[in-house]
Amino acid sequence: MADDVLALLQEAGDRFVRPRFRALADAEMAEKSPGDWVTIADREAEAFLESALRAVRPDLPVVGEEAVAADPSVLDVLYPGGSCWLVDPVDGTRNFVDGDPAYGMAIALVERGEAVASWIWQPEFGVGWQAEAGAGTFRNGERVRVGTTAPAVADLRGVFHTRFFPPEQHALMESRPVPYRRTLGSLNSACDYPALIEGSIDFICWGRILPWDHAPGSLLLAEAGGVARRLDGTDYRADATGLGTLAATTPQAWELARSTWPFD
Repeated sequence: MADDVLALLQEAGDRFVRPRFRALADAEMAEKSPGDWVTIADREAEAFLESALRAVRPDLPVVGEEAVAADPSVLDVLYPGGSCWLVDPVDGTRNFVDGDPAYGMAIALVERGEAVASWIWQPEFGVGWQAEAGAGTFRNGERVRVGTTAPAVADLRGVFHTRFFPPEQHALMESRPVPYRRTLGSLNSACDYPALIEGSIDFICWGRILPWDHAPGSLLLAEAGGVARRLDGTDYRADATGLGTLAATTPQAWELARSTWPFD
């Protein structure tokens, strides 16, 4: 099944996404909310993947980002401890709209609230990622592991994306001196979780924990030896609610990054 699902992502990318890259008409894109874009590529790729995944596992519902945007009740099957497919047809749609190749496509298979398999396809880079719980993480078919990170806060490369935290937390974090090397990443999970594995960034904290954004990458990272936890130290789950998840290359990097977060 693992190779079949990755092949579906690649097919969706070739048929519906890449032909629109740097070729979108104005009528083919819109903002769902300020800064949150959707395009015809998102919608067509999601429709294709929903149909294809139902054929792979007819017993499971498919929860796609755009379906939830149209009808939030679609997400109810995930909570609490639900099982489903999660689909992000284009993660990094703003990058896609801007002609930036740093975007991706992602799927996670969730069983009883936890991701047990996941896939990310980066169409413009030709890189496919897949992981299965207990079986490791693979990049274009080759098993990968995270490296080590420097044991000092000042050497860490990362970012706390605080936009969606409470305003007082966002304001305080923006006003504080940054004790690490602030690196924004690609601003989408389908590229940033792989970047953690590849070692170009050491940690990232996100405010929103939308399951299609984090279930695929968090499993990839964990199976490669990294860490994806809530800010309270509990492991990330696909059926998590609330704000805040911190991902890091190693447990030591996670602890160092968490030590710079001034809130309980």
